[in-house]
Amino acid sequence: MPIWVSPERFAEGLADVRRHAEESGRDPAAIAAAVMCPALVGEDARERLAAHLADRYTMKVEQHLVDRYCMAGSEEECAARIRAYADAGCDHLIVNIGCAAGDELLDQAQRLTTLATVEVS
Repeated sequence: MPIWVSPERFAEGLADVRRHAEESGRDPAAIAAAVMCPALVGEDARERLAAHLADRYTMKVEQHLVDRYCMAGSEEECAARIRAYADAGCDHLIVNIGCAAGDELLDQAQRLTTLATVEVS
């Protein structure tokens, strides 16, 4: 399951994996198409997610990394990102919620679950 992959790169990688599976005599459709995506929805989500990831991974997280590889922003922006991964062939989107444990984590989980349910229904 990849992390730090854009929807475009996910589609390319999935096509490669399924092609290799078929060449090996395996059923390409039997391969679960999943991706893990750091995520945060709401005001200042991009900046807050970058800071959270920088703390978690002890590295500098540039804004362009959040924009390319994460799901962060308004509900509409996050819903569009969910749709982009679904359109790229993703069947299972695992979100790595970008905040500390507590009430905000529970709120984020609820908001992201609602967005994913509505977006792919």
